Amino acid sequence: MNTFLHQMQAMITPDITASASRILSEDENKIRKSFEGIFPALLFSLTQVDESKFYALNELIGKAGTQQLEAHDIINNLNIVRSDKPVSTGDHVIQSVLGEKAPGLVNMISNFSGLKPSNCNSLLSIGGTILSAIVGRKMLSEGLNFAGLVQKLSTQSEGIETMMPEGMASFLRAPNLPKNESNMKNQAKTSDSLKWVLPLILIALLGIGLWWWMNGSQSNKEENKQDEAVIDSAGASISSAFDSAAATQVAVSPDTSEGKLDASGNWLKRKGEAIKIKLPNGSILDGHKGGFEDHLFNFINDPTAVAGKEVWFDFEDVLFESGKSNLKGGYEKQLQNLVDVLKAYPKVLVKLGGFTDNVGDTTKNIKLSEARARTVYNKLISMGADKAMFEDPKPYEGFGPFHPKEDNSTDLGRAQNRRIAVSVRTK
Repeated sequence: MNTFLHQMQAMITPDITASASRILSEDENKIRKSFEGIFPALLFSLTQVDESKFYALNELIGKAGTQQLEAHDIINNLNIVRSDKPVSTGDHVIQSVLGEKAPGLVNMISNFSGLKPSNCNSLLSIGGTILSAIVGRKMLSEGLNFAGLVQKLSTQSEGIETMMPEGMASFLRAPNLPKNESNMKNQAKTSDSLKWVLPLILIALLGIGLWWWMNGSQSNKEENKQDEAVIDSAGASISSAFDSAAATQVAVSPDTSEGKLDASGNWLKRKGEAIKIKLPNGSILDGHKGGFEDHLFNFINDPTAVAGKEVWFDFEDVLFESGKSNLKGGYEKQLQNLVDVLKAYPKVLVKLGGFTDNVGDTTKNIKLSEARARTVYNKLISMGADKAMFEDPKPYEGFGPFHPKEDNSTDLGRAQNRRIAVSVRTK
């Protein structure tokens, strides 16, 4: 299934469907089914947008990608979506993308799910908000503008169509655009507002996108214990399944794979050429081209790169024992490198974030991700970092499953979603 589609569906947790059921007085199964129609319909509609709207959508969705979208934001929006609320980003996107077709799509979703049209309209607004956040983050992380995004989505339009209720694609398809050719008019363009992601663009050109399509089949469960022993889906028993799956994945493109799973189910990113990074205070870091230190150093020194919560740099060597917040060996060098960077740039303030996949209880996942982020924070302090180097009053935070990078339906995707990352908040 389409990666964007998986990420959008991952945002609709059981907590959200239960809240929507209560707020809208509708059956939870009908709500889930509505989103099953809404999400592919919105993705497909992006490939049908007229070029005259590209600039406005580039600004609108790009801005949405810089904002953290949490479950409580979605639920709060549901609480006010039927009142005289301000027009949200999701509403603007729906208006721009669907235009006069929006009422027709609402009726089709209603017929498909059995939900009242007024409630389908409420969920469509939520769908627009989620679409903007997921797609906007992908634009930022890959240095795409809206035209480039449409071009990427257009290559997947057939797969998206298979996920849509019957007749919906025909209704949404732009007039005078033959099937499978709607992407021919969309050419990727360089966006001046995204120059700060140039290193990520270069990585993408080397093949970072390939692992989107790798498939896995292993599913894991999470259990709640102490703060130090909450179970996530890292999976200590996936090695046998990985042996055969990994062999197939490597065979697809052994030269461009961005990484693999280890026997414990951890994501091991393939490291680039070894490099030396000289800091302003004379310290020398050992890193790898395209790695954590390289990206962080380039971002701090790029005058066009804007600090804030929109950009996160993932640790590659910071791994944990399965289901616990105990660090596994091998993290020391990368954490010490971060300490050295912070000492060399006294104006820089950072925040740590913990993230999980979507397997298991959402509350437990958030608790585990926060415990892991706290462990890394305490370790950094013990290694010489100062508390003043971190954002106040929350130097670390656990986000659980709410910001997936990859497809949670595969082992590879889930492994990459379980991560600790650093955000530069000021520089």
